[in-house]
Amino acid sequence: NAGGKFARLGLPLVPSITTSFHGPHGILPGPDGRLYLLSAAACEVAAYDPRTGAFEFFPTGGGGGLYPHTGRFDADGVLWYTLAFSNQVARLDPKTGQMKEFPVAKPRSGPHGLVEDKAGNVWFTANQSRYVGKLDPKTGKVTEYPIPEEVRGPHTPIFDQKGRLF
Repeated sequence: NAGGKFARLGLPLVPSITTSFHGPHGILPGPDGRLYLLSAAACEVAAYDPRTGAFEFFPTGGGGGLYPHTGRFDADGVLWYTLAFSNQVARLDPKTGQMKEFPVAKPRSGPHGLVEDKAGNVWFTANQSRYVGKLDPKTGKVTEYPIPEEVRGPHTPIFDQKGRLF
């Protein structure tokens, strides 16, 4: 089953990522004590409970989501993550298992890193592109902002103590 969802869909395999079934990209500790694995090749989020050894799997297929990449938990315990190959930002509420995918307004190099601001908006960057985006989780509206020509491929956004995005 090498290649996970990519192989099942007949998509090209990316060496070192989609040549295994899961193709793990990142692991995040969740507020519920579980570890959350962003499984890039299988296109799912796996939650591992170290107390019981049990896994729970959340496929990203509802909106065609491909390649879960970078994730962060918000103040409410919701996991936000990018779907780099399908131009989406997604959310998973571990308490309910509800998942939702939000398309990025303009298709181009997929969303990469993300961070939440104090108001609860989710900001994301797109590798190899000249913009940053903001997703309002209440409305689902995505707003994109161009960045200067000389800045290439913003990677992982952060906010400083004054609330400025870097």
